[in-house]
Amino acid sequence: MTGLASTVAVEGDVTRLKQIELQLRRMTSVFLEGADSIIIRDLEGRILDVNKETERVFGWSREDVLGQRPKQALPTENQYQADDVLARLQRGETVRNLESAVRTKAGEVIPVLVTSFLLTDDEGRPAAIADIVKDVTELKKTTALLERRNRELQYFTSALSHDLAAPARGIQSLAEDLQDRCREYPDQEVQEE
Repeated sequence: MTGLASTVAVEGDVTRLKQIELQLRRMTSVFLEGADSIIIRDLEGRILDVNKETERVFGWSREDVLGQRPKQALPTENQYQADDVLARLQRGETVRNLESAVRTKAGEVIPVLVTSFLLTDDEGRPAAIADIVKDVTELKKTTALLERRNRELQYFTSALSHDLAAPARGIQSLAEDLQDRCREYPDQEVQEE
């Protein structure tokens, strides 16, 4: 390689490395500052890393959970899901929006939606598992409120239609009577009674 060609090749490599570094910083930022909890696990299900949102929502520090299995943070009735998700991932499936619940460090059980998928290496082989866990506590509260308001509205409209039925029948009866009188005496004016 000549001196000029060598310089161009090195400059190309430096430019490519800078692009890779920028992409890596962006991805790291997405991971660390993500709006949802992100958990990275090994293929056996042990936690390798978590983002700040995971620590904030669930109260567990990164150090508390490294090497642990998420199953331990699940309420007893949801623990079967951890094994099921791991088995599905090992078959190459992606798990999307699985409804579950997680126990926080303070002992509170919160509803979540979980999406889990495999992360692959450069050759496309499974290398790790990524879990995106969305706290849906507020969504559940809003849904429950809307359902309650809907039931109240249904009750109100039912009561209103019942209360208006009797006067409506009376008006209908008077209208029918007036029609009958008009048919009996078509040439005469109907007097007010």
